Amino acid sequence: MGVAAFAALTLGLTACGADPTAQEDTAVAENGGNESEILIGGSLNLDGEQSAYDALILEGIEVAFAEANENGGVLGKQIVWENLNGASDTTTIANNAEVLIERGAEALIAPADFDYGSPAARAAQDAGIVGISPGATSPSYGSDMLGDKQFTIGYWNTAMGAAAAEWAYNEQDFRDAYVVTYDGLDYTESLSRYFIESWENAGGNIVAEDIYSGGGDFSAQLQRLRGVIDDVDVIYISVYNPDLAQFIREIRASGIETMILGGDGYDGPELSDSLGEEFGNNIYYVTHAFLSEDASPNIPTFIDTFTEQTGAEPLSILEALGYDTATTLIQAIEAAGTTDGEAVAQQMTEMEFDLLSGKLTWASAEDGHEPQKETAIVYLDEGQPVFDKWFKPEWTPEP
Repeated sequence: MGVAAFAALTLGLTACGADPTAQEDTAVAENGGNESEILIGGSLNLDGEQSAYDALILEGIEVAFAEANENGGVLGKQIVWENLNGASDTTTIANNAEVLIERGAEALIAPADFDYGSPAARAAQDAGIVGISPGATSPSYGSDMLGDKQFTIGYWNTAMGAAAAEWAYNEQDFRDAYVVTYDGLDYTESLSRYFIESWENAGGNIVAEDIYSGGGDFSAQLQRLRGVIDDVDVIYISVYNPDLAQFIREIRASGIETMILGGDGYDGPELSDSLGEEFGNNIYYVTHAFLSEDASPNIPTFIDTFTEQTGAEPLSILEALGYDTATTLIQAIEAAGTTDGEAVAQQMTEMEFDLLSGKLTWASAEDGHEPQKETAIVYLDEGQPVFDKWFKPEWTPEP
């Protein structure tokens, strides 16, 4: 998957690779730059299983910071953005965060996942600065687990699972669901758990639950699915790419055309391009936004800005989430009048942010910093994503 790799250099920003010791030191002072600069750091993943998401998010972040700098920066200072490649390794991510803090970072952007993002968030909390993830959706990604200065743009899996269940039950009149879960990540496990809880709360029946432990072999899961498919209205799959795309291809190649339903891990070109016209049909997912004016009147302007700066249109909402993340930080710092972590965090819980991914507010630290947002329902038609509607579940399970 292509990345505008470190286009920040041509945007007047700073981007670094996986090995901090191999990079030229950014000329920063203890206050995060100098009197005219503010350093914001990131440890997004450009290699490994998380890179399919973080690499596109990075592009949106770079566009937002470059746009802000063209308009005077924040607090009258230019933003210096430095990303160290986390390489989908939690130890590397944690080490990168420490390096960035030592260089004077005044806020951190963490990977879009609890398992990968939490090491950076914990480092930010220990340093007393705000950390924010562009898309971590685990309820663990909040103030209860990570501290009072840690946030995520992504609504929690409680809302994502509930939205999928309620939409399928009430609007599609489905009653019987089959669930497949990858048991290697908090994201996939909790998403299935909240879908099942919401499905049963609505009155639905779980025909069976299956587990996938990685390795790329879905033969056992497919055999079990085929044995009960006549009793199944919808197949809920909580698996990470690239394995997700492989599993769906095998399901469709076997002749099963039942609706497949999932979460925001379905979003992005890795899945839609892999499935194509032949296999990319009757697949629905709950995600954060959609790149069309139907979803948000601000999307066309974002696409124009992104295209002008990078030379290509954004591929998915992941770039929009990156843009939203940077925009949120900029607005909160500006409103606080300082980069002080406590002051910025307070603004983040008091403000309403009008973003590409919808209007966002956060609960207080005492209530976990839960994001309050609508979800977007999207489906694939011959491999092409199509916006269906905004949807907010009436009931969500407890985290």
